Amino acid sequence: MNEKIFIEKIKEYDFWYQKYKNIYISELMAIKEVLYPLPVRNSLEVGCGSGRFTSFFKIDVGIDLNLKFYEEFRGRFKYYVVADGKRLPFKRDTFFFLFSITTICFMKEVQEFLREAHRVLKNDSYFIIAFLNRDSEYGKDILSRKEENNFLKFANLFSSKEVIEMVEKVGFKFEASFQTIFENLEEKTIPPVQKGHDRGGFIAMRFRKII
Repeated sequence: MNEKIFIEKIKEYDFWYQKYKNIYISELMAIKEVLYPLPVRNSLEVGCGSGRFTSFFKIDVGIDLNLKFYEEFRGRFKYYVVADGKRLPFKRDTFFFLFSITTICFMKEVQEFLREAHRVLKNDSYFIIAFLNRDSEYGKDILSRKEENNFLKFANLFSSKEVIEMVEKVGFKFEASFQTIFENLEEKTIPPVQKGHDRGGFIAMRFRKII
């Protein structure tokens, strides 16, 4: 991942959530659905960025490589740690929830991160992962125009099948999924959220640590 672009264009990154507010709301709704009825507690978000999701879900600890996110948006965080997702600075069996929201598409060593996520989560705890679906119409549109976007040109998208296989490989069990963004980003209304992971551009999944 090219961290430099996130440092140089930090406000542009955060402004996306204002520019596409309806999309952001639909993403929040999809994650809320996949969490239901579980109360978020003892939680960590890896790749928290400017804290839009960290703040909304009242996640206890946010981790990112970029200190400037905290300097600019510190009011959105309870605790912020500068660290690499491949080497999480926590003991084994520390957290009950771990969130990764549109983060894996910017990672080169995804499997290393997933093993770390498994390590720091307690037994019978939950891994919430949200990602941009390569096989969706939205994903295909991103791939066709990714060089035009300062951030997405560095992204590597995955299919839902690939994500499930990668996450279950390290010791999680798939439990639920919800999806949204079925058309383009210029929608004037909030996109619907539907159960499943077959068509949406944004997919939220819940896995449980079983081994």
